[in-house]
Amino acid sequence: MKWLLTSLFLLTVSGAFAKGLPLKGEGRIIQVVSHRGDWQVAPENSMGAFRAAIQAGVTILETDVRLTQDGHCVLLHDATLDRTTTGRGFLAQTTLEEVRSLRLRDALGTTTAESIPTLRDALLLAKAHGVYLYLDKAGVNNGEAIPAILAVAKELDALDHLIFVLNWSYDKAKAVFGEDLASVGYCPVIADDIPNLDTYVETWLTQAPPFAFQFRFKQLDSKSYKLLPKILNSPARAFIAATWSTHTAGHDDRASLLTHPDAGWGWLLEQGFTLIETNHPRALLQYLATRATE
Repeated sequence: MKWLLTSLFLLTVSGAFAKGLPLKGEGRIIQVVSHRGDWQVAPENSMGAFRAAIQAGVTILETDVRLTQDGHCVLLHDATLDRTTTGRGFLAQTTLEEVRSLRLRDALGTTTAESIPTLRDALLLAKAHGVYLYLDKAGVNNGEAIPAILAVAKELDALDHLIFVLNWSYDKAKAVFGEDLASVGYCPVIADDIPNLDTYVETWLTQAPPFAFQFRFKQLDSKSYKLLPKILNSPARAFIAATWSTHTAGHDDRASLLTHPDAGWGWLLEQGFTLIETNHPRALLQYLATRATE
């Protein structure tokens, strides 16, 4: 089977996120999700890392959203500033003005000219290039940042450029997002630690069919992995994070790079995953390009 790579996120139905994929027929459309941008080129979660990922052909930028002390949405993975910035202490105890004075460190710890982006900065970039932001950490503290996130997106008319991956029940998500749940890209998690997993999945499929489900399975005899055929036979797509061995039963980025791409990314493709998150977007895109000619 040929594999088709697209630089566009297909839009169908009301709302911005495609349903009914993988495509029937000769091939499937695969999307690469870059974990914290392309952090091998620029500091993680920096505008430079996002631009590099977009330039490479990525269509979904995974990033981490948190609130400053004065309630502004900025993009930083850790709760503290110490690891990735020139600052110290907790982000939640730092104002936006103070955040703007800091500089980001790269993967080697070297200080760069990059600063911590605001959600607004990244959303404007995403809109300009027709790509999407997957906002990790949005569920922290029971989703306290979500009202501020939605306010920024509405101001920019960019709700349809947001993706949320959460392990919340339909009722909780509906209570938090309200009517905006139909406008954003909502992706429920499928994992063994979710109570009443079968009912949880069925409720999402019947009440508000999402554009995708993100799978997390440590081993192949897990209940979550066994639900994959159900999702592949639904309108939803299957999403996987190759960044973690514990989400892929060992078929992760590491296996792809140290053993062979077929052992990691290739295995995930064969299972039916069409959204793949990675720390190595350029390598995965190159692999997909190679497979497209098979």
